[in-house]
Amino acid sequence: MSMKEGVVFLFYKDGKMLVEERPVKFLNNAMAVLIPGGGVEKNDGTGMQGLENALMREVGEEFAGKIKIEKYEYLGPHSSGDIKLNFHCFLITKWGGDMPDHTVENGKKFSRLFWIRLADHKKYNKFRSSIYFCERLIERLNK
Repeated sequence: MSMKEGVVFLFYKDGKMLVEERPVKFLNNAMAVLIPGGGVEKNDGTGMQGLENALMREVGEEFAGKIKIEKYEYLGPHSSGDIKLNFHCFLITKWGGDMPDHTVENGKKFSRLFWIRLADHKKYNKFRSSIYFCERLIERLNK
């Protein structure tokens, strides 16, 4: 089975990052805290343009069109072999609109959104990929 591609969107402002608490399929739908994200679809295209298209589409879907990304940068990939997913993280530092308190899946409220201090990320993030991207963000901020 080949790796699926996904994008994660790390919203960051004033020392805080946005996370979501939602049920996770491979944990038998137990609740977990994650960096919001979604899958790359064939219609998104390929290469960096395809990843950027997936980012914009997924943010539009997950936040019900309430958020418009204005400034972002690619933080890089990270493979999670245990769930066969290759994540591509985008740091989002400027956006328009009012951040909702939940994401939407299939037209229904899905996960709770909330802000945490980046310095406290290990208290919330239990997955290697989330920790990896938070550490990349800390390295980038320290440059």
